[in-house]
Amino acid sequence: MPKYRLLTSEELDLFEKEFIDYLVVNTITADDWVKIKTTDKEKASKILSLFSDVILEKVLRQTHYVKKINHDSIICFHFQAEHIIMIGIQSSDKRDISAYIKGEISDLSGVELLTSSKTYTKQRELELFDMISKGAVISDGQMYKKLMLLSAENAQ
Repeated sequence: MPKYRLLTSEELDLFEKEFIDYLVVNTITADDWVKIKTTDKEKASKILSLFSDVILEKVLRQTHYVKKINHDSIICFHFQAEHIIMIGIQSSDKRDISAYIKGEISDLSGVELLTSSKTYTKQRELELFDMISKGAVISDGQMYKKLMLLSAENAQ
């Protein structure tokens, strides 16, 4: 059972070189891998599970921002070492806020600003994975930074 989830076939294709390196480090030759896949499906599954965890752990450790965008809200999260900082905006009248996503609006009139922070209750990467599993997507942090800037400007 993987800590996170099994990589999809497409993801495994993307990480083919890393998977070969992983097999080599674990002293599994190409011929051994072919044999394991055909004769010991449980062992093959365990190897894929462990490899999936290695890859996902690496990706999650390198991830600092995620966002979740809905019709009437944008919620951005910054995953820091000890806690998560959340900033978001939500339409007070449930109207479409896509103009904010496109960067066409530079103030927060007509929307409610949401802010919060939380100390991790479990490992950082597990909290991040849970959030992604619930629909958040990895982000470059630009929307988060823009909302923080707008928040600071509107506080003055």
